[in-house]
Parts: sequence; structure tokens; C-alpha cells
Amino acid sequence: MKIISNKFPFNIPSILAPFISAIFLSFYLTGLIFEIQFGRPSSTSAIGFIFIPIYAVFLLLAGFVVGIIVRSIVERYVSERLLTKKTIYIIYLSFLLSVAISSIAGGISFKVYENAQKPHVLLKTAVVEKNTSIKYIETDLIEAAFPLSIFDDDKNKLSTLVWNNKKVRFNLVKDANSLTLLDDTGIELVSIDLRKFDYITRVNAVPVAVDESDRKGLAVLVHLRSTSRRSMLFIYNANGDLLYQELLYRTGVDNVLKAIKDESGKEYLWLNVDTPVIYAFKRQ
Repeated sequence: MKIISNKFPFNIPSILAPFISAIFLSFYLTGLIFEIQFGRPSSTSAIGFIFIPIYAVFLLLAGFVVGIIVRSIVERYVSERLLTKKTIYIIYLSFLLSVAISSIAGGISFKVYENAQKPHVLLKTAVVEKNTSIKYIETDLIEAAFPLSIFDDDKNKLSTLVWNNKKVRFNLVKDANSLTLLDDTGIELVSIDLRKFDYITRVNAVPVAVDESDRKGLAVLVHLRSTSRRSMLFIYNANGDLLYQELLYRTGVDNVLKAIKDESGKEYLWLNVDTPVIYAFKRQ
């Protein structure tokens, strides 16, 4: 049974269109299947099984149009000829290999992305160190403010963040998946770029003493997509310089960030998105 015509260049559209569509379809479907089976799929991931084939059909049509244009150009310089069976089989084999390679690339792409999303420290300076053995006074602590959420159910839980005697607020740029921390006059104090990660859902923040000055640094905990099970911790000094950044595994979003003190009055950062961790600061 003939799948494609053996008349060249008449058969260019029927060759080009399936190649373009199938490569797209195999790449993204494989990535989607891997995400659902082995990754952290969102609640809407299954919709991809509807839209990816639809996009593939559009690409099939677009590829056919491009093929017609290419054919019209080739016809000016090449007379019609019949392709041999061997050539036709090579085209079929090339198609299957392209689909297989595209599928493998889709799986590799998923693996690369998931490796980048594994909990790890992205930036560490000598100022910050983890220490889980510090004894602190449980009654002497400052709960983190909850200044931002994308969920309507959280609106009545939001609280004001005050940093070094100034009311500050976070502005969420959804299209860029980024945050800016602004003072009450609109001046940008800190910029947080999370374009390489899952989208932002909630933010907790608490001032904490990171050095010997009277001005405090700021710990910002950004919760990413709810089903991603990831949060990102940022620790800044009073000037807004980033001292520490860590991608964390998350099991909870409530009561997870505090500034605490030991008996000497020294401040630390307490975090519990998975297991309790305390961050200490080398005062300079």
C-alpha cells in the first residue's frame, strides 16, 4: 500500500507535513507521559493529551502548506521523476527514526528539567550556615508575614510586612514568574526571578538579623506551584543583597518560617517546609 506518492517533487508536501507534525507530537507527548508517570504533574497536565494532538494537526496543515511552497520552487529546477522503492523505504525509515529520536529527546528534556528542580542550594555565602542543634527560646520568636497569595481563599489571611521600619509589599509579575519587593513609595528594593521554576503561588517573609548592624536582613520563602512540592528560600541582607538561595522540598505551607532567638538574644531563622531546619548567621 502506498502511503506517499513516488512522484518527486509532487510528493514533497506529503513527506514534509507528517515529519513536522510527528516530531512535535512525539517530543511533547513523551515529555507529558514522563511527567505524569515519574514527575510532579500539575492538576491540568492531562489537558495536554487534548491540546498536543490539536497543535500537531495544525502543524500538519502548516507543514503541508510549506511543502506546497517548497514544491513550487523545486519544480522550477527539477523535472518530475519517480522515486525508487529503496528511496521510499529510506524515507519511511527516516520518518520512524525521527519520531524515535524526538521521543528520546522529549524524555531527556523531562529528565533535565526534573534534575534542575531537585532540592538543592543555588547560592551560599559564608554568612549563612545550617544548624539544627541550636537551643532557642520558643516564646521569643517572630512569625513570618504572609504578604502575597494567588488564591482567593487566602485573602483574609494576608498580613503586612514591615522591614526596617518600612511597610513593604511584593508585586507579582505572573507573565515573567517574578517578584519585586517595593517600599511604600514604589521604589524597588529586591527583585526575584523564578522563570526557570514552577509558577509562584504564595510568599512568606520575616526580617532577621544577619549581621551586627541595627538593620535587619530579610528571609523570603516563595511557594511554587501547589502540586510541585517545591518552595524557594531567599535570604537578603539589609541592603537587599542576596546571601543565600535554596530550592526546598515542601510538605506544608502553614507556620513554616520564623525568626527565633537563643538565650543570648542572637537571632536565627527557623524553617519547616519539610523537616525543621535552623539557619545561623556569622555576624561581621
